[in-house]
Amino acid sequence: RNGQPVVPVAGDQSKVYLEGTVSRRWSPIGQQPVVADGARSKRAENLYGAVHLGTGAEVAPFVIDWQDSDATIRWYELLLEECPQGQILLWQDQAPHHTSDEVEEWLERQPRIKVIAFPKYTPEENPKEGTWKDLKEDVSHHQWHETITELRTAIDSYYQAGKKHVVNFLQKFGYRWVDGIIEPLPQTV
Repeated sequence: RNGQPVVPVAGDQSKVYLEGTVSRRWSPIGQQPVVADGARSKRAENLYGAVHLGTGAEVAPFVIDWQDSDATIRWYELLLEECPQGQILLWQDQAPHHTSDEVEEWLERQPRIKVIAFPKYTPEENPKEGTWKDLKEDVSHHQWHETITELRTAIDSYYQAGKKHVVNFLQKFGYRWVDGIIEPLPQTV
């Protein structure tokens, strides 16, 4: 309403496991994938990231050993670095490492980040979940990585591809993204 630039993003975190995961898919006859039996440990990469709700671009992807309050704060710092202009409107879930006292105190000192919480237990509302699905389809489903380094390389290649995602989140509520400003959709008669 005030014409100030904003950065609307939906953020989340996920894990991508070293072992291949299984999803539904058709494979050509004779080319069915070999699926691991789970003999290795459940090693994974923990990812934080956001999708820009106006452009569909990935914002501030971040890999870390664990998901906790310190990791969340570090990701918020990266988000501020990657988006140096405008108010950041961050939609995210209410995971404990997003709502801890430590995180809440840090956010109080950051006027550029406004967090908007999704209702509890509604991952289907978060557009970032769709980008995790896309990443896992590309990197993890029906894939076998011999080492964590190979998995990291595959994740990095996914992000280097610079994928854009279709995001209809703003339109769902009657808004659109135009040159850095969220504005109401034109009313039709």
